[in-house]
Amino acid sequence: MATFFRRSLNARLIAVVAGVVLFALMAANAAAFLILRNQLEQQSQNALALGERTALFVLDERMRTLNALAVVLSQRPTLQRLLRDKAYAELSDFLDDFRIQGDLDWVVACSRDGAILSASNLPQGESVCSLPGAGYWHVGGSPTLVGIGEVPGQDRSFVMIAQEIDATFLKAVASASGLEHGLVSDGERLVATWLVPTAVGQVKGVERLVDANGVQHLVRYAAIKTGASTLLLESALPIFGQAAAERRTLILLTVSTLITAAVVIVVAVLGVRLVNAPIVAVLQRSADALSAAEAERVSALESLDTLIQSIVEGVIMTDDKGVVQFFSAGAERILKLSAENAIGMRIEQLLQNEEGELFSGETLLAAPGASQLLELRTCTGERITVAVSATRIGRPGEARSVNAYLVRDVTEEEALQRLRSYFLASISHEFRTPLSALRASLELLVNEENPLDLAESRQLLRPAYLSVVGLQTLIDNLLISSAIEAGRFSLHFREVDLRVILADAVRVVMPLLERRQQPLIVELPATPVLVRGDAVHLTQALVNLLTNAGKYSPVGSPVEVTISLRIEGKDEGKEGESAPQRIVRVAVADKGPGVDPALRSEIFRRFVRRHDSEREQYGVGLGLYVAKTAITAHGGSIDVENHPEGGSLFWFELKAI
Repeated sequence: MATFFRRSLNARLIAVVAGVVLFALMAANAAAFLILRNQLEQQSQNALALGERTALFVLDERMRTLNALAVVLSQRPTLQRLLRDKAYAELSDFLDDFRIQGDLDWVVACSRDGAILSASNLPQGESVCSLPGAGYWHVGGSPTLVGIGEVPGQDRSFVMIAQEIDATFLKAVASASGLEHGLVSDGERLVATWLVPTAVGQVKGVERLVDANGVQHLVRYAAIKTGASTLLLESALPIFGQAAAERRTLILLTVSTLITAAVVIVVAVLGVRLVNAPIVAVLQRSADALSAAEAERVSALESLDTLIQSIVEGVIMTDDKGVVQFFSAGAERILKLSAENAIGMRIEQLLQNEEGELFSGETLLAAPGASQLLELRTCTGERITVAVSATRIGRPGEARSVNAYLVRDVTEEEALQRLRSYFLASISHEFRTPLSALRASLELLVNEENPLDLAESRQLLRPAYLSVVGLQTLIDNLLISSAIEAGRFSLHFREVDLRVILADAVRVVMPLLERRQQPLIVELPATPVLVRGDAVHLTQALVNLLTNAGKYSPVGSPVEVTISLRIEGKDEGKEGESAPQRIVRVAVADKGPGVDPALRSEIFRRFVRRHDSEREQYGVGLGLYVAKTAITAHGGSIDVENHPEGGSLFWFELKAI
């Protein structure tokens, strides 16, 4: 081995490096261990000293309390009277009551010459009246706190009250200090709250003792002022946590030293054998430069990421193949899709519209500054409109580039624009059509040279009447919608019969049904159906439902109206059950195309109509909105269902009288 080291410079270098590193690690770890141990020791001693001061304060506070109680007792008129009358038997009962109320161990009344006049619970054979004063004393073999109060005007007689310092009392002190405690007198432990060892410590400074369970404690002793023998307060802090921490730290430092030494040896072997000093220097400089550049790049990327994440619009970045690599928080909010699920998808799939047409990113990339509107449905089912613009990030001629897409939510803007255009077109159509029919009928009447009989006049006036009815319904809905929007919608409640309300509504819509040859099937209860409501608005709601059913039903198909009653809460006699309530249900059924389930939650909103590409679109989308507002204002509910065999069923429910 010696020959090997003499002949191999590499081996000697490895040995020197390994030895130096191992020595340095051991020295550093040893110093760290000693510093940590000293800190833990100092913290434990500080905690012990603080707990000891707290315990002494609690004992002194209890001593002051006992002296105060003794003074209070000595000044009691009853006590003074009993002493003056020498009614010692009655005085004993009085002292018993005071002792119990004050949670004391014993109470004594003494004469000036030290004789016991009366006592409560005093240990037998104890002559306490000869004690020189208040303080800590041994009474009945137990350490005791004694308070004294002189009775005024009673020939210098006095009272003594006492609190034995037993395990229960010390536990209360330990609870306040957070330590374990004991009392020691003349080298003998009198009472303690912990599983103390048999031997008492040296009572000087801080020392370590092990209890009966093998747990190590830091222990210190403090003298308690007393007029007799020396009394010491023993305070103990368990330090099993400190010992465990020291062991863990020592093990960790040892293991880390061995691992680090092994790594250093391996690196030294490889470095000495494979490279020389100039190459190492060059590589080190290169590594430093790369590290600095990488740090700058990471910092720039973090700043850019923070900036992009703060943008309200969504930012999506893809590679040159269109695969999503970055998905900002704004994009998550707009598209209702997490970045975790979006990354890895193709941009064409991510921005696919409802019709299934794929988004073409290349078209936008070829026209920087341009944007494309897309109507999408998010994974939560929400329809949104977004404006997408794109740009290619990268230097000309680079093989790989990054494509950035900016997604802006323009749903509300587009909805407002469509709503404005749709409303103007619809309202123009809805006014123009009946006015044209009305004008045609009136022109025929005005220009007719020959007198017309009654049948011919009715035939000419019937379209005009239907046009006027349609215009009246449209204007009523517009006025009610305007009142709702302005917050001026109000109801005038009175008792009304829904059968009468239905009859009024039928008179309004019957010409429309007759023109479309749609029979009206009505099913009513035999008795009046009374509710509290506004007759005008209830009639308008029914007119809108019947008109809606007639317009969207095929020509010649029937429209059915049903009014029914049911009772809710029939178990009135059961405790906790509500009184029965009569509910009236009005249902209007048609044979039309039904309602798209996706449109069901929106159909009662303003300007929303049923979508059917094969049928003519009717109205401006206010009828169901007005009906829902009226029924809701009456405290009722309204909804729509689709029949399995076709058609829709609009219904509302109100509380009947």
